[in-house]
Amino acid sequence: MAPTPRLHLRPLSPQDLPDFHALWSSPAVTRWTPRQPSASLSVSHDYLASLLSRPRALANHAILEAGRMVGVVGVYAVNAQARERDVGYVLVEEAWGRGYATEALKIFLEAHGRMVEEEEGEGWWWVGKVKAGNGGSVRVLEKCGFVRDEVTAAEEEKGEEGLVVLRRRV
Repeated sequence: MAPTPRLHLRPLSPQDLPDFHALWSSPAVTRWTPRQPSASLSVSHDYLASLLSRPRALANHAILEAGRMVGVVGVYAVNAQARERDVGYVLVEEAWGRGYATEALKIFLEAHGRMVEEEEGEGWWWVGKVKAGNGGSVRVLEKCGFVRDEVTAAEEEKGEEGLVVLRRRV
């Protein structure tokens, strides 16, 4: 994947565990994801191993700034029938507000989108699902060409927030 002057993406690897754990054990970071903070290095190890065992269609990449992992970007779900790929990204708190999510997502969408079209043809959609209170992430997706498609209602009795769903053609 073509780097930018600030960022480089590469597939996750087992050597990423220390930075991966720091990222996924942060309550501030996981606040905006479906995951709870990793309670231990072992939990992070198991999560990283599960991501590494996925097929290429569910690619996850380390976001690197000057060689240091500052986040992860990738596909976390594929719905082949609807021809949709759900994308997501997380960044360490120190990287928030610096444009890294937009930059990394653009790199990922371009490279992974070419692979999707070459291997599976046209007609696929990228989908971003964002917790309703995370306006920053909605703006990231919009800067990457996503358009709001729907807003789901919160299910407070289940402790779930509403979602903003955005879509973009691959």
